[in-house]
Amino acid sequence: PKVLITEDYKFEESDFRTQLLKLKQKRVEALFIANATEPTFIRIVRQMNNLDMKVPIYGVYTPVSNTVINELGDLIDGAVSASLPDLESSMTT
Repeated sequence: PKVLITEDYKFEESDFRTQLLKLKQKRVEALFIANATEPTFIRIVRQMNNLDMKVPIYGVYTPVSNTVINELGDLIDGAVSASLPDLESSMTT
């Protein structure tokens, strides 16, 4: 059976190494980053890289934003992002 592990962080937090080290020690197989901002997502991924934490990254919206892609380059390769469909463009008249 798969085990779900959660590590919370505060909105204003900028150092995620404590949470990331806990997850690394537990040998997580993937990481879903539920974040509020692009800068937060970027910091987490960079800190993962600094800790040599190489696991698949999942998120919502942010992993595919132009800002994140431009800032992280190869560090974000392979990340999976979910998003909702654009309802306006999917509506027929």
